[in-house]
Amino acid sequence: PRPSDVQLHVYHCDSVTGFLNNTVLLRAEMPIYHVGVEVYGREWAFQYFENAWNDDTISGVHSCPPKRAPTYEYVRSVNLGPTPCSEHEALVTLA
Repeated sequence: PRPSDVQLHVYHCDSVTGFLNNTVLLRAEMPIYHVGVEVYGREWAFQYFENAWNDDTISGVHSCPPKRAPTYEYVRSVNLGPTPCSEHEALVTLA
């Protein structure tokens, strides 16, 4: 993929949901996944923070190296095509 391509990285939330996805939930069309969006070499995702409702400095958006979301089990990636945004525009939007 090109640096401007947007990649959707799909993860099992943990080993239990991975097992459930593979044995029951996927066939029932109800799998549980975490996803991250990669653009310009960085992966971005939303994560819930329990005590952050009154703290405007915590957005819930965080980044990590592509395909390496901490505590999640990588499953696959889907190329969504190129973004029309420059690297600077994407960073300003996501950060």
